Amino acid sequence: MKWRTEIGKIGLPLHIDHSSTCLLLGSCFAEHIGEKLVRSKFLCTINPTGITYNPVSLLNHLTLASTQHDILEEELKLRDSSYVHLHFHSQFTENDKSACARGINGALKSLRGQLKDASIMFISLGSCIVFKEKETETIVANCHKLSPSLFEKYMLSQNETEESINNIVEIIQTINPHTDIVFTISPVRHSRHGLIEDNRSKAQLISAVHNTIGAFTKCHYFPSYEIMKDDLRDYRFYKEDMVHPSQQAIDYMWNSLLSSCMSSETQSKIREIEKLMMQVNHRFLTQDNMTKINALEKLQFTLSQHEFKDRFLNEREEISRKIACLT
Repeated sequence: MKWRTEIGKIGLPLHIDHSSTCLLLGSCFAEHIGEKLVRSKFLCTINPTGITYNPVSLLNHLTLASTQHDILEEELKLRDSSYVHLHFHSQFTENDKSACARGINGALKSLRGQLKDASIMFISLGSCIVFKEKETETIVANCHKLSPSLFEKYMLSQNETEESINNIVEIIQTINPHTDIVFTISPVRHSRHGLIEDNRSKAQLISAVHNTIGAFTKCHYFPSYEIMKDDLRDYRFYKEDMVHPSQQAIDYMWNSLLSSCMSSETQSKIREIEKLMMQVNHRFLTQDNMTKINALEKLQFTLSQHEFKDRFLNEREEISRKIACLT
């Protein structure tokens, strides 16, 4: 007897290996998958302009990057004693106005370079429920805990959603016509807007993304939302907040991604790298310093001879620091 419904085989018509250059954009789910890629030593950049949930704000970032438009200090808002920008994540918050603008412009420049170089792009969309600044009538990426009276919440129309996603693809393909774009809908539930509204929002995103995929070449879909809702389908696969996927769920979706677009050889390399990463993070039970030093030197040598030794630079430096502390 079957006790669950499985998505089945997901065959993305592309191949990702350690020579691929990956760019991940969008919601916090892009961060989860990006962290997995980084840990597995793929060439990977995650959200250079910060986490973005809605397609309009992501389009805004891509437009600014593609047109080489710099953010001006006059566009920043003062929140308490810090400066923020309504179109960007709070990671760019600074006490100094110039530093805030400089950080955002540096991120846009980085995004511009990554758009040109990426062979694979993952775009994770979270919601089409947005906030509009009343004064300027513009959709913002982040309200930065400013007064709610300054903003109006509403749901993008189907046309607005689809037009934004189409424009995202057009910008990317104009800059880099050779890249493959993999869309996914974030499985994170935006329950603060209400479950009915969140389901409407997700349905609208799914419909718009599939229409876009049908209209453009080199665009694909990975069903992370469907895996969470219809395959795992249980609260034990959510964190305690009942909103975000648990680590077990993220691992399951990660393995689904591996089998959908990576060869057995690449998957074998990932398993090998994971064993090395576990050794790097290993906590010694022994109190004998010489035993620790010998083990660390052996691991240091293994990493220095590895096929991706340059990608283990941080780990090798960390091991050197550990050895120095023991001698």
